[in-house]
Amino acid sequence: MNKRVQKALDYTEEMYLGIYKMQGRFRSIDHIKACHQQTLHHLSREEVVSDLGINLQIIVILHDILEDFPDQLHYIINNFGLNITRSILALTQDPQATKEDAWAHSIRQLDKEKWEVKQAKIFDTLDNLRLYNSVDPEEVHSKYIQKAMHYYLPLAKVLNEPEIHNQAKRLINRHIQVLQRGANSYGT
Repeated sequence: MNKRVQKALDYTEEMYLGIYKMQGRFRSIDHIKACHQQTLHHLSREEVVSDLGINLQIIVILHDILEDFPDQLHYIINNFGLNITRSILALTQDPQATKEDAWAHSIRQLDKEKWEVKQAKIFDTLDNLRLYNSVDPEEVHSKYIQKAMHYYLPLAKVLNEPEIHNQAKRLINRHIQVLQRGANSYGT
């Protein structure tokens, strides 16, 4: 494995030690590793070792780091360079913005971004949807459904990625079925 990619993995492992997502259901580092595995699966052997492939892997590995650890900006710049940092910042949502504003800004921003940033967002989104779809539909919170409807579906269009669209629709449909079952049992 490339030394820069390994450095990004080691750093991320250290930063996310003991940190979970989705109300403690999943280790955050497992999400990062799954996104990286999707990247490796997507790239050819030649692309994995190319400069573009190495940059993509680093961006994917670090895609959440500045959102979760904003104080690490200087570390990222000093250790991975300005181009990687700019790409990660393009994937970072503003913590001061409402979710809806952050989603809208993210979609507008991604439409203008370079290939590797869009690819990183695709791998991140597909793994997030995989996690959401793995949760018992009765436990799926409305915020995931709102995110699927108002962020993932428009994002799929901007990124021209049908798998994001399909997974988002699956999540929405599973939730609607649960709501319908609940309404039917309530009325009887």
